[in-house]
Amino acid sequence: MDRNLKKGLILMASLGAGLVCSLALKKDEERLAPTRRQIDVNGQEDAYNLTCTPDQRNDQLVSDLKRYGTKQGVIDVADCQPPKKLSHIEQAGANMLSAFQERRALKKNAFNLGDDIRTTQLTLTNVTDQPEEVTLWGQGDNPVLERIPIQATIITGVHPQDVAFNPVNGLAYVANQLSDSVSILSDIGKLVATITLEDTYPGVVSPVALAIHDNPASPDFGKVYVAGSVSDTVSVINANNVQTATIPLDAQRPVALAFNRVNNKLYVACLVSRKVLVMDGHTHQVVESLESPEPPIGLAVSPDNGDVFVTYSGSTSLGIYNKSHSRIATTEGLPDSASHLVFDANAGCLWVASSSSATLVSIDVTTYQIRSETEAGNNILAMAFNPENEKLSLTDGASLKTLQADGSFSEDLALEAVNALAFDSSGAVLTTSQELGSATVSSGKPPVVIDADYAEKNRHFRHAPAVIEQVRFIMDMHQRVPTLTATEKTISGKEKAFTFSLEKYRSTRHFQNIITVPMKGFKLDGHSFWQFHLQPGQTATILVSYRQLDSYALIPKETG
Repeated sequence: MDRNLKKGLILMASLGAGLVCSLALKKDEERLAPTRRQIDVNGQEDAYNLTCTPDQRNDQLVSDLKRYGTKQGVIDVADCQPPKKLSHIEQAGANMLSAFQERRALKKNAFNLGDDIRTTQLTLTNVTDQPEEVTLWGQGDNPVLERIPIQATIITGVHPQDVAFNPVNGLAYVANQLSDSVSILSDIGKLVATITLEDTYPGVVSPVALAIHDNPASPDFGKVYVAGSVSDTVSVINANNVQTATIPLDAQRPVALAFNRVNNKLYVACLVSRKVLVMDGHTHQVVESLESPEPPIGLAVSPDNGDVFVTYSGSTSLGIYNKSHSRIATTEGLPDSASHLVFDANAGCLWVASSSSATLVSIDVTTYQIRSETEAGNNILAMAFNPENEKLSLTDGASLKTLQADGSFSEDLALEAVNALAFDSSGAVLTTSQELGSATVSSGKPPVVIDADYAEKNRHFRHAPAVIEQVRFIMDMHQRVPTLTATEKTISGKEKAFTFSLEKYRSTRHFQNIITVPMKGFKLDGHSFWQFHLQPGQTATILVSYRQLDSYALIPKETG
């Protein structure tokens, strides 16, 4: 064959083969053409992350698994592209790692209230002398936790004449004239003790007046002084309710006492001897005598400067002495034989009244002049200053009245044959009735006292429900809380109750006064509630550990 013809045939065959291959490649490229291309963050086409139809992807995946041995989701190489370069696979791995780190950072920055176990504490005390049922949480009313007044009447001695509150031990003292004794009462109206001043025959001492050593800076703080109007003595009882001394007086018929915290002196008004004795509050020695032409019947002392105010039987005058016992003023125009004197530091006045008059008089403690006169309606048998509302209260024997700022009186409490009146530091009313031989404690405290922030905590759980991890009761005495009933209530109103016998869960390692209740998983949501009983005078501390329901932030925090 001609050499040139041979070259021509080879060339034509090569061109034909090239044309066939070119057409085949073009056809295959059209078959595998991507349906969508992705653009990276820089606006450039991503040569690796190309998508294709499901059928194309499955075909390519089979091929890629044979070539690379990879699994879908680890490095997804089935993107309908020509054989991958190593750099493409590395880029795909980097993209996956970046997405994972971004998701982890978002979760880390999420606001999750359920991460930590929180604890809240409640302390409850039954201040009555009977068991009380307590309802905690929930939305229903709970009378024992609300301010429903309680009233307790105690039989004391015969013919009680005076009552006083001791801030040191929180007890009330009642002087029983014809029993020669002092009854000591708790703030829940329970008789704590009775101290007999003389056991020969009734009336030989005849205690009629009380005074409390109320100087906190003195080691004698809390001493109780009792005036014996027949024995002409002053008896001393310490804060532990032990009679420590009986001091004979060189004067007759002591009828009123007042303690001066400014100079630590006790003043004793002796009616028949017409003098006011001044006694050292610590040594109990009489150090001075304030002579008077008239028989003293009423006493009061200013806690601010130590001025001493004295009223007299059968007189309308008021004598004023300074703390050094010099007479500095005399005021006229009081009700006859005024025996009720109450100092009011807030108003800067001394209130004066007589049991035979309905007129209440205020004396300015700076000018010693009469500031006002107010008619109380009936004769004023007793009066006292209430530290809780910082107002003057008085009684006509049948009701308790409180003096308002406009000069009117509000009737707050019905009483029976009351002849003496006092208040404790919480505002509880302490009264005696000489006709009935009894004393009454009327308190504005609820039967069960609970932490002041309990209502706020309950509202919190209503708006931010929680799930209990642990509940622990810590008791202060051997009486137990026998059972606890936990009631879970759904939004539809359906209730499901669970009763726990708490005796079963006492801890022997803690002297059996700590009870751990298995309430894990119960809800605090404003619908569920607990019920149990507290014994008289019992205190229970409840520790509740809980997890707040989870709440995640849907919007990530701003950066930069």
